[in-house]
Amino acid sequence: MEKPQVLKVVIIGGGPGCKAIMEMILARKLRQLRMKLIGVADINPNAVGYRYAQEKGIYTTQNYRDLYELEGLNLIVELTGQEALANEIFRTKPKDVRLMGNVAARLFWDVFWIEEQRIEERKRVEKSLKADGRFLQNVFDAIQDGVTVVDCDFNVVRVNPWVEKMFASRRPLVGKKCYEAYQISKTPCPWCPTKRTLTTGQAHSEIVPFPSEGNLPRWIELSAFPLRNASGKVTGVIEHIKDITNRKRAEEDLRDSEAQKRAILNASIDMIRYVDEEMKIIWANKKTVEELDIAPEEIKGRTCYELFLGRDFPCEGCPTEKVLETGEIEHAIMLTPGFGNRKSKSYWDCYSVPVKDESGEIVRLIQVARDVTEQKEAEKELERRHKELEAINAVLFSMTREYSLNGMCRVLQGMMEEFYPGFQPWIFLITPKRDSFFFPRPDRGEIRATCYDQGKKRLKGLNVDNALLELLTTRGMRPMCSGNSEYDRPRVIEELAAGFSTWLAVPIEVEGEYHGLFMLSSPAVDLEIEEDLAFVEALIRQISGVIRYQIAKEVREEAFRSQLTGPDKFKGLVGRSQTMQKIYRMIESVANSSSTVLITGESGTGKELVARAIYQTGKYKDTPFVVAHCSSFVPTLVHSEIFGHEKGAFTGAVSRKRGRLERAQGGILFLDEVADLPLETQVLLLRFLQDRSFERVGGERLVKVNVRIIAATNKDIEKEMKAGRLREDFYYRLNVLPIKVPPLREHVGDIPLLADHFLRTYSLVEGKEVAGFDAEALKLMMDYDWPGNVRELQNTVARCVVLAARDRISADVLPDRMRTHAELPEYSLAKNEKKLIERIMRECNWNKHEAARLMDISRGTLYSKLKRYGISR
Repeated sequence: MEKPQVLKVVIIGGGPGCKAIMEMILARKLRQLRMKLIGVADINPNAVGYRYAQEKGIYTTQNYRDLYELEGLNLIVELTGQEALANEIFRTKPKDVRLMGNVAARLFWDVFWIEEQRIEERKRVEKSLKADGRFLQNVFDAIQDGVTVVDCDFNVVRVNPWVEKMFASRRPLVGKKCYEAYQISKTPCPWCPTKRTLTTGQAHSEIVPFPSEGNLPRWIELSAFPLRNASGKVTGVIEHIKDITNRKRAEEDLRDSEAQKRAILNASIDMIRYVDEEMKIIWANKKTVEELDIAPEEIKGRTCYELFLGRDFPCEGCPTEKVLETGEIEHAIMLTPGFGNRKSKSYWDCYSVPVKDESGEIVRLIQVARDVTEQKEAEKELERRHKELEAINAVLFSMTREYSLNGMCRVLQGMMEEFYPGFQPWIFLITPKRDSFFFPRPDRGEIRATCYDQGKKRLKGLNVDNALLELLTTRGMRPMCSGNSEYDRPRVIEELAAGFSTWLAVPIEVEGEYHGLFMLSSPAVDLEIEEDLAFVEALIRQISGVIRYQIAKEVREEAFRSQLTGPDKFKGLVGRSQTMQKIYRMIESVANSSSTVLITGESGTGKELVARAIYQTGKYKDTPFVVAHCSSFVPTLVHSEIFGHEKGAFTGAVSRKRGRLERAQGGILFLDEVADLPLETQVLLLRFLQDRSFERVGGERLVKVNVRIIAATNKDIEKEMKAGRLREDFYYRLNVLPIKVPPLREHVGDIPLLADHFLRTYSLVEGKEVAGFDAEALKLMMDYDWPGNVRELQNTVARCVVLAARDRISADVLPDRMRTHAELPEYSLAKNEKKLIERIMRECNWNKHEAARLMDISRGTLYSKLKRYGISR
């Protein structure tokens, strides 16, 4: 097996990420991945990764272009975090070197973990291939002619038992030159077909005498066939040695005595016929008569193609026709349909030998045909097994590049369509809890039904899902197929296969536990599928482990997605308070409009979630949704980020770049923290909002796009306009459809819902089973002001899940600030009364009648207290 190539890697950017990746590459358990770090570059020689590389004796440089000169470089990992520099590296790197960006590098851990899984899977495949190799060895050993494999230097590499038996006195044969082992010669013979095959790359054959242990020489037909590698280069030769000594001696005896010839010919296991120049049979031996199953007198005067094929013209490639053209002995393997006692097709090794007069003219011909059907079937079986192994390897390779059950389904469906046209594949998967079936949802844009969809449709149509689940989870089953009655078939399998003439069923099994069932069926194609069952079983066995892992992964993901839906949730937003219900209704009202929306609210209230809910609710849900975090843009590149730039517009603009407005064509552009945009950018966006066109930086042509703008800010709009940081005309253009997201302290009734939502989400992420919060912890959370709003609550719950040691979160794992806040004494009666009134008014959604009832005071008293404390909505 060819030794795997070592992937030579360099890293540009010597920060902490560089050191982390270096530690991954140098880790002992990952050495089998055959990656070698050969260089690190950073302009700062004191960077932690740069110094670490020097400690490890790895080449370092402050000029990243020096790395391009390193020998055998395969991959560049870019960790600079600078987009302009990353573009420059992409442009200047050698063409045959791959580039892994900063984002991809953060996925290195997952890649290595997946690679480890792939290596384990490959080991299992190699083990299976070894088992199949033993089967191929048995086929090789069963061939009843000599087979020798030699390399390009005539060295014997492999022989079958027939050769070892024939040349027993000269063993060992492997390792010797073929002419030394067989011809007892120091050089190849002039007529050697192996030599000619190595020279021409074509198959050659020769009938030659062979030295014998006795007094009489032996005659063999030596055929040489080229062995080629994947690139087509000849790497060796397969020698096929057929002992034709008996036939040669028979030919010699024919010249001595007609009676003797006939006796010999009649004793032959081959069909032998004596024909004239028109290919009409003059005499045929006993074997021919037996095969045709007719009287000898009915054979005489008729041609072989008339008797065996039932037609009036010769076969294509007929060796007798070739003899009449060349005057030499000719040979061919012929395929014939059923004749005589034979009901099926058969293969014959046919020779035609010319009989010449003294002048050299052909007067008669001898036809010899040997039944090689078993040998050809063995060769076909060998070829079929080889193709099956190639197919399994191709499927496993493709599956290592798929990261979803739907992707694996596409690979499997494609292979089945290629190998079994007209068949339908079904897959039934069992959830990790083994209490139901799991059918992955089709990917967006998927046109044709997946094998999961077809299986689900079949299962529900027959209403046998419970019976199949019980079979797979409690009783189990063997692989089985139509026409195979060796084992009893479970009733549910027969029901699934009803109406299909050909089918097979293979359980998806890992370590004795069933995780699903694969079925292949056809209502029209009728064939014997027993031999294919072993192939499909081997294929499913190889991919079962991958499927089991992916089921567990996608079931977890499905559970996570389910957290985002429910009666208390709206497109990712959580809450049932009147305040949130009003937000939901507003979202539904503006979703299908193309007008601009301005979302305001404190930091952490969920303004981007509101924007995404608008996008998902209305007509824009299948269009692009592009986010621009305005506060994160470098001031000098704000225009380029939003409007794009032309090539050469500024230093580093090596190509045209589409801005976020163009990328959002037909959809929505979300401008987060829009009040942080420079005034110059506000002017350009104002122009775009007026006529829906703009110019790229450095460009002169107007670009028109159809994009809806949704903006958000946590700033005080009035203060920003008074300070001159926000243009009034720009604000009024944005504020067509305003949505104000309330702070968490104004809908404290939603805190339990939000906390429970985040609790279930992070319990799935952390793999913990945390049931909820105890009463004290929930009270502290309800009493806290949450200055960071929902984002602070989310982070707090995530922290609690990590620290929780029991099945419920108690107050001791809450942050200190929350317990301290609860412990602060408040001695002012007026302040406490004001806080109580404010809290009850918010909980009652400012319904004064309901608030007065809860506080057990009159509405007049409530009005006077509201006025005294300046409490208003």
